[in-house]
Formats: sequence, structure tokens, C-alpha cells
Amino acid sequence: MSDADHIRLLDSSVEPFAAIARRLDGCSVLVTGASGFLASSLLVYLDALRRTHGIQLHLRASARRAPDKVPLFAWMGCQPWDEWELAGVEHTTVPAGRCWILVHTASYGAPADYMAHPVETYQANVDGLRQLFAGAAGADCKRIIYFSSAEVYGQPPEKCIPTPESYTGGPDLADPRSIYGESKRMAEVLGLTMAAASGIDFTILRPWNVYGPGQRISDGRVPVAFFRQHAADGSIHLLSDGSPRRSLCHVWEAMPQIAACLTHQDAAGRAFNIGRQGDEISILELARACARACSASESTVIWNPSAQAPGMARCQPETSRVHSLLESTPPAVPLADGLLTMHQWVRHLTYSAA
Repeated sequence: MSDADHIRLLDSSVEPFAAIARRLDGCSVLVTGASGFLASSLLVYLDALRRTHGIQLHLRASARRAPDKVPLFAWMGCQPWDEWELAGVEHTTVPAGRCWILVHTASYGAPADYMAHPVETYQANVDGLRQLFAGAAGADCKRIIYFSSAEVYGQPPEKCIPTPESYTGGPDLADPRSIYGESKRMAEVLGLTMAAASGIDFTILRPWNVYGPGQRISDGRVPVAFFRQHAADGSIHLLSDGSPRRSLCHVWEAMPQIAACLTHQDAAGRAFNIGRQGDEISILELARACARACSASESTVIWNPSAQAPGMARCQPETSRVHSLLESTPPAVPLADGLLTMHQWVRHLTYSAA
């Protein structure tokens, strides 16, 4: 599978959603943290929506990195923005003269990053959202979309898996890695409070195990970490016994769910799980599937049955709420096809860096 195949997967996730496109016609969308995985993928998806369905949609991005430092854009052969501001969220400007939908994604998302930068993680999530509301106060702003995380739930009990948005558990407060999930929870509450005070619609998105081209090769999360390991030495090493289970969602399955929340009237003031319900797979079986995607033997997977790693034992969202906003179910990307796109992406990044 090549970048052309990945583009075909994108096209198949855009074509059925004319209703989403119609609601976005005439809108202006500003995405913070636009060089990140989900943010850059959202820009690509929205650009594909406007080209496919012939709508007028203005796309403005802000990020600390320039767009030529975002390899997804070159790989996809697109320039999915009209304006790009080199700025962190604390310095992002919301120009007057347009009716804006603001999408706040600026925060570290990989555990290695937010563990190394806990204060910056908190600031991007909580202070960044507060500053974005302040910027919106001087402009015409229709809605603020906040990218939260499935980590706000902590590890739900078995009876709450698949996990609905109404579950109110939380991260382990004795675990330093909870800085990420707790800062997301704080930002959710802050956003709802500021929305009530300002009259600006506020919507919360909680992505679950979304993967695909666009992720950094050093991200550290699976499955991209498995492909990086295989590219480095031909083997895949597990940090656990392989028993934790995940429901993975390919990025082009997730993007129609996210796009539907940008303008739908039923999205205001609510939280939405973003991901795939069902199709759980163990980390060990995922590693073996990654080996097959690399045309390698499953014997290249190295694991220790007695090892344990931090993180959730099971992770699966309940997604009926977000699907109620869609006129049809996003085309499913089979895991085998999705992993092939990841293999091609990691090969591309590896050869580009050589």
C-alpha cells in the first residue's frame, strides 16, 4: 500500500458526507497546534471536503512549526490551509471579519512527551484554552472545539467497557503520567464554564487510539512504535506481556466523526468519544499483525510473558453519540489495510531521514 492508496482511503471517507460539507459551507475554521497528527489530518480532511463537495471553507492554522516541517502535507501532495500563523496557542490571533470555528488541539499527546514536559502540557491544555476564549471574545466566534482525550476516563471497570461519555471515572492521581488526563479534565470543566459565561458554543472531543500516517516516527505509541522498531532492527519488542487490549481507529475513520462535531447543532455543550467501537485486539496480536504488514515472520515479535507496562488494560469507546450526528457510518478501514498505510508511512519517514 502506498501514499496513493492512503489518498484513496481519504477520498472514501470524504465522498459520503455531503451533509457535513453543506453545514461547513461559508465557514472559517482555525486549528491550533496544526503541525500535530490529528490537527494536520483534520486540515487535510477539511481541504478534501471542500474540494470534493465544492464548498467555500476558509482554513487558518497556527503552530510553532512551519508547514514545510509537517511531512504529511508533502506525502499527501496537498496544501490544506489558506493562512498559516507561526505561533503557539498563547499567541494565536483570531482575526476579525469572519465567523470562526476554533479547534484547539495544541498539547503534547505522546506519553514520552507529556512526561518530559508536564508543566507545558498543563499550560497548553488549560491556559491555552483560556487564552483562546479570550481571543474569541474580540472576534465573531461560533464554536470552540476542544480536543480532550480518552485518558480522562482512567481505567474504567469491565462493566463500563465500551465506555460511554457519561462515565465519570478519572486517572490515577498517584501516577505522574496522569498530568495529561487530569489537565484535559480541567480544561473540559473550564471550557464549559467559560462557554456559559461567554455564550460561545463549546464541544469536547475525546479521541481513542486513533492511528495513521501523520504520526511522528518517535511518537512512542502503538502501532507506529512497532513499525519503527522493525525498521530499525527487524524485530518488534513488547514492553508488556501483550495482554492489554485496544480498539484501534484509523485516522480517516475518525475524521468524519470530528468534522461532524464542528457545526452540528446537537454537538454544542456536549462531549463525544471519537474512535471505533468493537474489534478489540491484544497488544501481542497487534504486534504480530504489524509484523505481517512488514512481510515479516511473527517470530520477529519478542515479548516477555511476565512483563508489565503502565497503561490501561482495556480501552474501547462507546460511539453511538457521535454516530448520531452522521448521515452514514464512516467507511471502516480494515486493520490490515490501516497497518499497511502505517508501514508505508514509516518507510517514507525512515528513507527521508537517511
